[in-house]
Amino acid sequence: MGVCPENQEIARDHAKRMSVYSDDNKPISPVVPVYDAKWRFMWKIGERPAEASDNFPQVVPKDFPDWEEKMNKWGHKLHDAVV
Repeated sequence: MGVCPENQEIARDHAKRMSVYSDDNKPISPVVPVYDAKWRFMWKIGERPAEASDNFPQVVPKDFPDWEEKMNKWGHKLHDAVV
């Protein structure tokens, strides 16, 4: 779960649902999903229980030396916004 390489994830296909929309309300962009071309890094914030199923090492991209600091800061800001 720490990292998801490019071209692994694909969005849901909503083409059938969009086909019933009127021409004025249809999306302009294509609705057929394509594989996501960017890498996605997941970052856990806070202490994890020892029995947690996602207790694996964090993945830190080598070209971002301040990744951990920034991800923790951003993650806590997101968390604080909803609690």
